[in-house]
Amino acid sequence: MNMQIKLGDKLVDLPLEFSYWQWNRMKAAGDDLSPLSMISICSGLDKKEIKKADLSHIEMVSEYLATIYFSAKPTNDIFVTFFHKDVEYGLQKDFSKLKYGAWVDLEVYSSQDVDKNIPKILSLMYYPIKEWKGKKYILEEYSDELVEHTASEFEDIPMRIWWGFSSFFLLFAGRYIENIRSSLTTKTRMEKMYQRGKKILPKFLQKRLPHVFTFGDSKF
Repeated sequence: MNMQIKLGDKLVDLPLEFSYWQWNRMKAAGDDLSPLSMISICSGLDKKEIKKADLSHIEMVSEYLATIYFSAKPTNDIFVTFFHKDVEYGLQKDFSKLKYGAWVDLEVYSSQDVDKNIPKILSLMYYPIKEWKGKKYILEEYSDELVEHTASEFEDIPMRIWWGFSSFFLLFAGRYIENIRSSLTTKTRMEKMYQRGKKILPKFLQKRLPHVFTFGDSKF
């Protein structure tokens, strides 16, 4: 059942999930998380309109939003597939199949304001599923037009998709480094491979990895 806020004679539905556009509105609000501001952030309604609601209703709705949207911890679940606006999207899990243009754009968007580019980054890794073959899916082919359209569709993507995607990239980085640790014995080669591995990751993830490779009690 949707949470609704009553404004005069009309009932307005509130979104069921915390989305990217709400995330942006929350950042713009800064430290102002008053009930009035919170409801405006989550609903997109003007504060003047919200002031028409009864006090009891404002308190009930703001308490609900604080519990559902702001108290819940970000998920680490990786969403390999999901539906958004009646379209099923799948994650391109095989990095070797990413087109050159996607890699270039990932580098650009992840080196700038990551929060601002979340829809664009996701559109480079998630593509509409063209068909299923058993338990495997086939994705639509990369193109500038497809990525641009998907990015516009993702302007209201649930933030849980982004949080899960970020976890996926960090998991990949961890496994890549662990493979280096177990397969190479020379410290110099390990450091070179580690630095090479970092370079293929987007900028926002490179910053979260150690500057040097640590092996046991020694550090390069």
